[in-house]
Amino acid sequence: MAAQFGLWFPSKNGRAENPRFRVLCLHSAGSAETIYTNKGSPRRPYPNPLLQWCIDNEVELLAAQLPGRPGPRAKEPRITSAQEAAKRLYEVMTPHFADGVSYAIVGHSVGTWIAFELLCLIREKLKQQETTSTTTPQVPLPKHLFFSCMVAPDWPADKRPWRQNKDLNEEQFKEECGHWDVNKEVFDMWDVYGPLLRDDFTIFDCYTFTHDGCQPFDIPITAWYAKRDRKISEEMVSAWQRFVKNSSKFTLSSIDGHHLFVYDSGARTAWMDQIAHRLDQCLLDEEYGF
Repeated sequence: MAAQFGLWFPSKNGRAENPRFRVLCLHSAGSAETIYTNKGSPRRPYPNPLLQWCIDNEVELLAAQLPGRPGPRAKEPRITSAQEAAKRLYEVMTPHFADGVSYAIVGHSVGTWIAFELLCLIREKLKQQETTSTTTPQVPLPKHLFFSCMVAPDWPADKRPWRQNKDLNEEQFKEECGHWDVNKEVFDMWDVYGPLLRDDFTIFDCYTFTHDGCQPFDIPITAWYAKRDRKISEEMVSAWQRFVKNSSKFTLSSIDGHHLFVYDSGARTAWMDQIAHRLDQCLLDEEYGF
């Protein structure tokens, strides 16, 4: 299991031996964990306020890497459903996250739906523990959710702002990717990234919501929409409020960028600064037992 943990969380940047808190990060389709863990270099600076905040505050940052990315996981079969991604992630993170240290989740785009399925699975496991009276350590629910640029998972299927990629030929799929603001460099390496994007897009474009009657979570959600996002609107992101037990714990903000603003240094830095500011409050709440 330790080997699997290293594959799912490959970066040592942000690791902490005795963390006060944790931040679990989930990337978007076609992306990788490096959007959260990259430190950059003197020649190619990569401003990363979230990672720096974690280091400064003895907080462990763990950014998950889905299988099938270029690198050590290249030969692994890619995951094509949010439920399967959540299940696999839960299995790997349980020994590490069941130690009582509180945490928050950061998810961008499809990462928010993987996070949602993970939340549902964690709550199910905790309820099972209550009914069986077992004492095996379990993964607790997170203390805060930071979600950006994705419609709420119960949004009606016939109103979702995309086409299923299984019905698209290569040129049509490239056009669809363009509407999601996929970087132009990706099209220059289409042999590598085309199949990856196909599988990653399947996670959301074939997603079936299976949680009718789902009770809201007693967890604050801070959500963002991007002002120039051509797919995901403010209304779609605001629909996440339905999953918060107390509406006063839902905060909606905007980012000056397009859907993949995480690849724009200025927009990403502003977003991470806002997350770090709210994480300050999380640490205070932990300190005073709120």
